[in-house]
Amino acid sequence: MRNKSSNDKQKISTEKVTGWKRIFWIVTGIFSFVWIFIPEITDVVPVIGWLDEGIAVILFFSSLSELGINIPVISKIVNFFYNRKKGKIKQKQT
Repeated sequence: MRNKSSNDKQKISTEKVTGWKRIFWIVTGIFSFVWIFIPEITDVVPVIGWLDEGIAVILFFSSLSELGINIPVISKIVNFFYNRKKGKIKQKQT
């Protein structure tokens, strides 16, 4: 197993999304963008409304990331959660 130096950074996947996956992420991005700005009944209750909008923002930035549109600060956050979900970030062993 190779030790990674501090200069090594995790690279964002540069694979192009094609076909139905691309269409899926475009539709998801549009849907979540509209979901952010159109008020719903859940916006009356603050905590539920915040969670609702938060999920929409996560979906929107995830779809942008999948389509190859990366906003540097947001990309770091999205990649952290993707890598954590996929088990790529290993826990420090004590």
